[in-house]
Parts: sequence; C-alpha cells; structure tokens
Amino acid sequence: MNVQLPESKDSLNSSELVKSSFFDDIKDIKLPIAPILDQSLWLHPQDPQLLDPPDTFQPLSQPQLVNQILIEGPLLSRSKKTNTMKKRYYALTCDRLMCFKNQKKEKERRVMLIQGIKLEVFDQTCDEEEEKTEKKPELSKDNSNLERQCFFLSKNKKYDILFAQTKEEYIAWLDEFKKLCILTYFGKYYNNMKVIGKGTFAKVIFSKRNLDNKDFAIKTFDKKSIMSSKSANRTRVGLINEISIMRNLNHPSVIKLYEVYEGEYHVYLVLELLKGGELFDRIIKKGHYSEKDASMLISKLLWALEYIHERGIMHRDIKPENLILKDENEYDIKLADFGLAEKMDKKELLFKRCGTPGYVAPEVLEDKKYDTKVDVYSAGVILYILYIIVFRGGKYNKMFF
Repeated sequence: MNVQLPESKDSLNSSELVKSSFFDDIKDIKLPIAPILDQSLWLHPQDPQLLDPPDTFQPLSQPQLVNQILIEGPLLSRSKKTNTMKKRYYALTCDRLMCFKNQKKEKERRVMLIQGIKLEVFDQTCDEEEEKTEKKPELSKDNSNLERQCFFLSKNKKYDILFAQTKEEYIAWLDEFKKLCILTYFGKYYNNMKVIGKGTFAKVIFSKRNLDNKDFAIKTFDKKSIMSSKSANRTRVGLINEISIMRNLNHPSVIKLYEVYEGEYHVYLVLELLKGGELFDRIIKKGHYSEKDASMLISKLLWALEYIHERGIMHRDIKPENLILKDENEYDIKLADFGLAEKMDKKELLFKRCGTPGYVAPEVLEDKKYDTKVDVYSAGVILYILYIIVFRGGKYNKMFF
C-alpha cells in the first residue's frame, strides 16, 4: 500500500528553479529575497571564499581526499553576452567544480563551490505530460539537440547551465553531480510504501526506487516544522551540516547516504535500508551478551569510529539506538544518525553540550574542551551494557543543567 506524503511528487517549473532554497546561504530563509539572476555562481580562483569557505560546507580535512578529482572532461556553456556555446574543460572534486580553458589544467579560469548547489536535469526520464507543460531554458536552434543533456545549477538566486556533448558524458557527469548536489522531483524516482520511524522534524519511510525496485530508507524532513521552531536557523544549519558530513563517508560500518532531494515542503535523504532494527531493541530481547559476542560487536563500532575520527569527525551521540543492525546477523551493525556530528576543525561548535544522558563523556557535561575521545567513552558505556549490566543514567535535567 502506498503512503502519500503531503508532497508525494514535487512539481517545479523553470520559474521555480531559482526560488529560495532550504540550502541557500542566508541568515533567515523566511525573509523575502529579490531575485538576483544576473550574478554568477562562479568565483575567481583567488576569491577569499575559496580560501575560507563557510564552516557548514567545509570538506574533509585530508588534502588528498579534498583534491581528488571525481570526474573531468569537456562541457559546453552558453555565453550570456554573445549567446554562443563555448567548450571548456571541467574537473569536479568533493567540494568544487573547476573550469579550465583546456585539458592541460594549467590555470583555473573560475571555480564553483558545489555543496549546497541545487541540480535540475532535463533528461529522457521526463514523462510526456511533463514534457508538454514544463518550460525549459531556451536554446538556440543549432544546439537544440543538447536540451536533453543539460545541467541547471542554482543557489542563492544565481544559476548556470552546462551541457554534455554526448549521452555517455551526460550520464557520467550526472552520476557524480547526484552525489554532491541537491536534487529535485523526488516523487518521480521513488515510491513511498510505509512509515517505519518518526522524530520531531522527520519521518523515516520505506521506499522503492522506480528504476529498479530497489529498497531504500527515506529520511523526510518537514521544512515548515523546522523553520517554525524556536531554534529554526540552528536546526536548519544542523541538518545541512549532517548532510555535508554524511556525503563524505563511505564505510561498511557507517550508514550510506546516496542522494538528497528538496521539494517545496520537504527535504529527502535517500539512505541505505537496514532491516535488523536498533541494537537497543536487540539488547532488550537478548538480555545479555557473552564476552566473545560483545567483543565482536564492539569491534564493528570501534572500526567505524576509527574511520570517522581519521577524517576529523566527532559523532557525539553514540548509543545503542544509533547503532542499526543490517539484518538478523548479530554483529553486522552500522553507525547512524549524524545529526549532532561535527568536524574537529570547525571554528565554533553548533551544539557544545549534546548527546544522550548515560552515554555522555564527563568533559562534555563539564563544559571542557573535548575531541573524538568522547565517542570512545560512549563506546565503553555500550560495552559495559553488553557484557555487564544495563547502565542507568540520571535524569536529563540533572545531567545537563
């Protein structure tokens, strides 16, 4: 049985492509902003923003990961002055799209910070009804064959359009853009089946991808609920931060984020579907773990922590409820819920006192400076619960205030 969300299929037209986005770099997205469509998304290679990008969108700290080219090759762009197509050589990394005059890549002509960019595509998956009603960017007659192979990139009321010359190039670039950009038309690609979890601002929905009927978990955030809350901007920035962190993680013991979509009312995170349930429920059902079983399970957690800590990330909410079993296997757990995660090199933490009572390290409660060791402390508490006895923390108010 299908579950229809208030917005099961996002309907956007070309006039809506440059409306305010949940991911725009503005202090209060509830304030009306006049369109600024004549300004470019591109920055000069020496622009200060490239030397010190916003904390929210900073990539992983290791230079070798930041600078790794995901895809490169020629793309076409239309000159806004002459309305002619120009071929340039582009290279995409995890945090930016770089434009060069040719494939020698001797000197950058311009740079686009890619995270937070909304991607609109006009491809062969559009159905006939949408083709008739949807207004697409106008192309000259000589280039009308490229209309099916273009990428509409927008953010902060600015936009640009890039074109691939062949279908093969288009698919290759699209696969990489989808990993980094904010996508649209969620309802066209996924079919929601049933709600499997609820939170303050989000629901987790079991969904199937229309292309291949593959199962996914869709974490669906209500934008109106977030922006009408008392801590609206902080909650919004926290979600953007969570997305930024998860997109840089790829590990067998960490839940995988595949795509991010934005519609008029919701933000959708397409996640790996884990069918084994929370470790917390398994502990209650099992009652007690042997030393061997506990060590096997905790080794998976420490493996995941080693991975994220090497990348300068603190999870800060390690608990059995955030360790999800992939299936009925007792030990195949995955670390989930990066809503409170932070980068170690961030100038100022969004939330300093955070976590779950009973699992929080003392230095967090005492307002002392802390690092990734707080996650290891929480892992130790879980090991104690698995092997010894259920750990009973005090009341939240007494522990935090």
